[in-house]
Amino acid sequence: MENVNLILESLKQTLIGIDHPILKEASKPLDINLIKDLLTWNKFGLEENFLALYQVCNWLYGPKLLNEKYVELSSFGVLVDFRSLISIHAENHRDHKCWKKKLPLMTNKKGDFILIDMDVKSKSYGKLYACVTGDFMFLMESTSELVSVYDSIPSFIRTIVECYKTGTYQLEDRILRVDKEKEREISKALNPESDFWK
Repeated sequence: MENVNLILESLKQTLIGIDHPILKEASKPLDINLIKDLLTWNKFGLEENFLALYQVCNWLYGPKLLNEKYVELSSFGVLVDFRSLISIHAENHRDHKCWKKKLPLMTNKKGDFILIDMDVKSKSYGKLYACVTGDFMFLMESTSELVSVYDSIPSFIRTIVECYKTGTYQLEDRILRVDKEKEREISKALNPESDFWK
């Protein structure tokens, strides 16, 4: 089993090395018991890698996505703070069956977003899914579909780290430049079970 804390530390050191603005913009972590209580109350699994991800920091407060402080972590945008993702799920899960037991993790201003399967009974528990035909802030169109994009949170983090280390992701001020071909190669290699990169 992968040690997600080592992988997250690698991400942190990578972001420090390039002085990524998200380090200053991200909120402090919430109490782990509060996170667990909210997940349990909403009938989500306590996925260990997800919990570890939100113990590094509380990521970007939802309203900051709408101002000049917005900065992308990957081509899918930026990780959203825990309270915002719970609220966003509550607003969307009734309208879209594919949101059942899935939590929103990331979004960008193009409308792409990522959800994580938090259903302990699912064969894809802990897997990440992308929607690339949505609207900003996790809104889906009638034709939107989800496709597996990262095999797990550890493979997702390793993919981001590798993309920064190889220059596939390059930050210019607050704009993330992405070499799409190299991103696909790296992502496919590190996420062999996910359909998005095939």
